Amino acid sequence: SVWLDRGTIVAARNPKGMADLFEKLKNSGINIVYFETNNAGFTMYPSALVAQNPETTSWDPLGCAVAEARKRGMEIHAW
Repeated sequence: SVWLDRGTIVAARNPKGMADLFEKLKNSGINIVYFETNNAGFTMYPSALVAQNPETTSWDPLGCAVAEARKRGMEIHAW
């Protein structure tokens, strides 16, 4: 398993970057991902209630991560 923290999520930069990251994880034998959904008061997904991390407002990192994990048969857990 692996924990994806804010820094790693932000570094992915976009849906393609997230797909590339998940491909690397799968190829490394990772089958469970813990995804940090909240950091410093910001979400890592679009929300009507809380501000999204300013470095990710052009996309939905959590939604992309869920889709990429499902494509690869990996577990994903929001943390």
